[in-house]
Formats: sequence, C-alpha cells, structure tokens
Amino acid sequence: MADTVVAEGMDSPNQMDTSSTLAVPAPAEPEDSTSVDDPTSIEDATVSAETPEAQFWATLKENPSDFDTWVKLLQIVEQQDKTFAAREAFDAFLQQFPYCYGYWKKYADYEQRQSGNETAKEVYRRGLTAVPLSVDLWLQYATFIEQTSKSSDLEKVGEVQAVYEEAVAAAGLDFRSDRLWEAYLEFEKTHSRLKEVLIIFDRILAVPTQQYSKHFDRFKELVTSQRPIDILSDVEYSKLYHEVDAAIAAQESLAATTSSANSPVPPGTATPNTTTASSESTATDGTNNGHEVAAADGTSTAAADGTSTDAATDSATDAPDTAEDVNGVEPTSPAAEETGPKAADPAADVEDIAELKMLAEQEALAKRDAKMVAGIREKVISARYDIHCATQDQVRKRWHYEEAIKRPYFHVKPLERSQLKNWRDYLEFEMKEGKPERIELLFERCIVSCALYEDFWMKYVKYSESTKPENVRGIYARACQIHLKKKPNIHLAWAAYEETEGQIASSREILQTLDGAVPHIVLVKLHRISLERRHGFHEKAYQLYEESLAQATSTDAFNFYSWRYAKYLSKVTNSMPKARSVMETAIEKDSGNKRLFQQLLSLELGQGSNVDESRVEAVFTAAQNSTQLSQTAKQGFAQRRLQYLEEYGSSSTVLMDAHESYQKLYKKSGGAGKRRGGQEGGSAAKMSRSDDVVNAEDSQQASAFAKANQALQAMQQAGAAAGGVAAAQQPAYGAYGQVAGQQQQPWVQMYPGQTAATAGYTYPVAGQTWQYPQYQ
Repeated sequence: MADTVVAEGMDSPNQMDTSSTLAVPAPAEPEDSTSVDDPTSIEDATVSAETPEAQFWATLKENPSDFDTWVKLLQIVEQQDKTFAAREAFDAFLQQFPYCYGYWKKYADYEQRQSGNETAKEVYRRGLTAVPLSVDLWLQYATFIEQTSKSSDLEKVGEVQAVYEEAVAAAGLDFRSDRLWEAYLEFEKTHSRLKEVLIIFDRILAVPTQQYSKHFDRFKELVTSQRPIDILSDVEYSKLYHEVDAAIAAQESLAATTSSANSPVPPGTATPNTTTASSESTATDGTNNGHEVAAADGTSTAAADGTSTDAATDSATDAPDTAEDVNGVEPTSPAAEETGPKAADPAADVEDIAELKMLAEQEALAKRDAKMVAGIREKVISARYDIHCATQDQVRKRWHYEEAIKRPYFHVKPLERSQLKNWRDYLEFEMKEGKPERIELLFERCIVSCALYEDFWMKYVKYSESTKPENVRGIYARACQIHLKKKPNIHLAWAAYEETEGQIASSREILQTLDGAVPHIVLVKLHRISLERRHGFHEKAYQLYEESLAQATSTDAFNFYSWRYAKYLSKVTNSMPKARSVMETAIEKDSGNKRLFQQLLSLELGQGSNVDESRVEAVFTAAQNSTQLSQTAKQGFAQRRLQYLEEYGSSSTVLMDAHESYQKLYKKSGGAGKRRGGQEGGSAAKMSRSDDVVNAEDSQQASAFAKANQALQAMQQAGAAAGGVAAAQQPAYGAYGQVAGQQQQPWVQMYPGQTAATAGYTYPVAGQTWQYPQYQ
C-alpha cells in the first residue's frame, strides 16, 4: 500500500484510518430451495371440495387470468395455518403474475411466521429473480437480512453490503432508484464507513435519477463536514495533498518576495539602540532570524548546546530601569530594593522565548492546515461537479418521458394509448442514444408495465438479436411461458428462432404447447405440419393431419384439412391412392359440396403427363350421379368434362357422348339460363375453372374470367350450342379456422399470388374459348 501522506500539525499516521477500500463481496447466489416446494401450477393444485377456497380454485382453473379471484383466494389462505395450501396458492399465483412484487413480500412474511427465516429467505430470492428491478423488494430483503442474520457484527455488515451491491447492480440505473441508493448510504454512514460512503456517491452522481440534485447536495455536505483524510482513498488524498501543498507554497513564496521588496530597511541591517527591542520582539512573535524554529525537528537553535547566546547576555546587561524584572514580575518585599537589582535568569528567558515561538509555529501551521483542508475539499467537489453537470444534462433529456409514465409497475388492467406511445417513444430515444446498459434497462422496465403487450416483447427480441443474441431465448421464454401463453404470433416467432438455431425438438415443443393452449387455430396446426415436412418427418405430419381431422369441430374444418392432407400426400410424398381416399371420405361426409368434387378433380388433373383419364372420368361420373348436387353444379361439371375431353381425351366417341350429355342437361334446364340472364351459364363457367379456384382466387384472374363469362352468355342468348371456358369468382369458404383479428382465409394466406400457370396443370387456362360442333 502506498505511504500515507499526513499534513504537518495533523494526527499521526497511527491515528488515521489507513486501510484500503473494502472490496465489494460478490453477489450471493440464490440458495437451492429446500423448504419451499417447487412452484405449483393451477392444474396441479389439489384442494378439497369442502374447503372455503374450493370455489375460487374452480373459477381459476377455468380462467387463470382472473386477478380478482386470485386476490380473494390469497386473502383466505393467509389467515389459515395450512402451510401447504398457502404455498400452493402463492406458488400458482406468482407463476401466473411474477411481477407482483408485493405478493412476494406477503409470501415471505407468511413463510417467516410459519417456517422460519431460511424459508422466507428462499422466497425473497425467488422474488428478486422474477422481478429484479423492484426497489421495494430489494429494500425489504436488505432489512430482512440485517434483522435476521446471526453472524458477528463484522460479518453481518459484509452480508448486508453484499445485498446492497447486488441491488444497485440490478436496479441502480433505474430513474426511480433513489430510495435504494439512499438506504445504501445510510447503512454505510451508520457503521462509520465514510470512505465507502464517498465511493457510493461517486457512483450515484453519474446516474441520471429523479433526485440527482439532492444527491449532489448531500455529497457536498459530506465533504465539508468530514476531514478529507477520513473520506478519501489513500491514492486520491495523496494526490490532492501534494497539489494543494504546492499551490500554497507558491502563494507563500510570492507573498514573501512582495514583502521584502516593500521593506524600507535592507534585511540584516542593525540600527543603534535596537538590540534590546529586537530581543523583546523576538520574545513576542518568535520571528527573529537568530531564533528560527526548524520545521523538521521542532527544536530551537537558540539553546541547542545548552549555552546562553549574546542576546541573552545583552538582555541581562540592558535590564529595564523599572521595578519590574525581565519576566514582568514586581518584587515581593522592600528588602529586594535595598540589595539592588537582581540578575536575570538566562535559562528562564530562553525557555519562555522557545515556548512563544512554538505557539507561534503551531498557530501558523494551523492556518496552513486550514488552507490545505479547504483546498482539498474544493478540489474534491470540483472534480465531481463536472460529472454532476453531465448527469443533469442526461436527466433533462429523459425528464418528459419519465413524467409521462403513470404506471411503472405491473397490472392486469390495460394501459392507455398515451402510455403505450410514451413507452415506444422512450425506447426509440434510448436506442438513438446508443448506450447498451440503459437501453436494456429501459426494455426491462417497459416489459414490467407492458408485460401483456406482444409488440414490446418482439421489439426487445429484435434489439437483442443484434446486440446480445445470448439473451434472445430467455426473452422469448419469459414472454411465452409466463405472460403471453395464448398469443400465437410470438410463439410462432420463437419456434422459428429455435428452428434456425437447429433446435428442432424445442421448436416442436413450443408449437405443441401453443396448439394445446389455443386449439382449433388452423395456422398453428399448419405450422406444426410444415415443421415436420421441412425436416422429413412425414409420418409425424400424417399423424398431425389425422389428429386435425379427428378434432375438427365443423364440416367446413374437416373439408379444409382433408384437402390440405390430400395435397400433401399427392405433392410431397407422391401417395396418390391415399390422397384419393382422403378426398373420397370427405365427399362421403359432405356429398352436396361441389367444391370437394372440384378439389378431387384438381388432384387427378395435377399428375402432369401421368394423368389417368379413367380416374378423371370417374370424378365426373360421381358428380353427375350425386343426388346432393344441384342441376346447376352438374351442368358445370358437364361443361368442364367437355373441355377436358376436347383438349386431352383419347376417344372421339367419348367426346361425342359428353357433348350429348351436356346438351341434355342444358335442355333439361328448360332455358332457365336465358330467363335468368345467363346465370346458369355463369355457374357452368365457374365449374370449368375449378382448378384455378382451388389454388387461387385472385382479382386479376377474376376480371378476365368475367369478360369470358360475358362472351359465353352472349353466345347462349344467340342460341349457339357452344361451350366456353369462363368463370366468375368462386365464393370463399366460411370463416372456419380463422384466427381472431385476421380477415383472410388460411388458404389465401398460404399461397399469395398463385395463378393457373403455377398450379401444375397443362390444360388451357381461363380466357380461351373453344367452339364445339353442333349435333342434331
């Protein structure tokens, strides 16, 4: 350790505190819980039906987010002596709402009453892990440790200091952390650890907090009320001491030079009859050159060898003529006057002069010490003033954002729009400032107040991906497993993240958990299937499709999954027989749904050069023989059959038979198409475009189909026996499988912009027309 520098006239080094600054103990790791059971979920709660709280548990199992019911349940269990039931309730509640710091305190108090301090300490540690920014919880924990620690006084101080250090490391940068810093300062002052107090001030003066100005005032009060040597570190004190000492020495040298230049008598010049006066002056102020006091050893040069000096002899010779002796003491008896004047004692004179000189020296040193102390204090404050000004500027930038925060804590009630906007603006400001520690802290503060808002979590994830990728998984976990258990978007984003990281099992588990939390959402099930497909787990994909069909709550949902399953089988795994079977099962369940026949036809026609004409004919035959399809739908299929055979048929006989069948259907309608302005023709045109409708319903194609439909209607009205490939927009399915808040149907979302050219079919597309021969 560096040598301690002590000013002259101050206490000796043995009397001052020369110990170096105490090292801050590492934050204590949370101890493994041994007395408190693992957190209990609502599903695991076991409550007798006869207990008063049974009805509350029943309500909460139906709606775990019912905050008011939780509060009522906890009020009941707190008043009982059933420790297990209380733990069960507190654990389940705090698993659902971990940011409610007040209930961590209630839980700890309950455990302290029922099980003792160690169990209560475990609860505190769990709470601080869940909500590390809670200043209140940190203060309560520090008080708890100080009151319950059984260590010696010195060890207890170390334990409490470790708690405060952990607290300021976690929450000390918070704009509203002033109470935490003040409690830490008071703790150190109480134990007379003034050097540690100044170290804490050095840290807080650089933190923009709500009461930054008050901290600077208290810092100045400390500096002006305590000796610098008691509050400064050895290194800083030594540095400042030498700086101030050099400045004072320069001032004294300048003053001495100025005094000599203004003196009327050159130094060392003696004038008549001044010897005695000089001696008397020396005795008075101790500044005579013959009697200088050495600052190094404090001894007088006047009697260093024990002999009297010339000045002492002169004093004895030139005794005053008055009755008072050289010491200013009058004779005590008349006899003394008769015997003549008594000779002065030289040794006594020297002793008196030395004492006066020592007093003068001490006074001079005291004045110099006062200058030293004042100079050091000024430098200590000046050095921190620049930091204070910089902090003031940072506070000014953030003040209007902080003032706009009306609810810095968690609550289940929605926030006002103005509050949400303020948080977004504040985050943008901090990100522009570019200080990672402050950005991360503000995100943590934000997700306490806005824990139930998905966009803030996603914003935090996006920021962390570019700055601290190791934090991304933890942010997703907190959001999805605690606060946003039923929000699909963030779960899907987490699953995608895990997949990109190569954690396929984790991604599968995330999607499975979401599917269980919000069943019957088509998008979630399709994501699960797509995950298995991308990684070649086709059997797992089959299983998921089968589960979806079994769990379908409506005919529309069953039809949708059937079509998706059949496409997967035919396009991905080339299992056409199984795909055909899936669609045939769907048609059996909903035989009046012409869209299912269209989809089956689309499968058969989607085999490229391997199209089986007999299979295609079988679909047309099934549609014509259906007792559930309308005549309009059957006419449409007949029109579509005619188109297919004209382009791809291998037998003219079959083509002629198809045309005759179409003519019979048309005549059977009795010209209804004419009377309804071509409505029947429009329906037939829709059927001719079945492959396009199944794969895409796009507005540009709809326009082209409408024009072709108008041409077909004109031919029909003119009495021409012709067919045309034209269609209007196919009506969309109902809203089954639709996710709340989404307007488009799932199949539209899955294939945006798909056209007939990309559907995999080779027969003519809409907009082209064919003329068929007339048969009488």
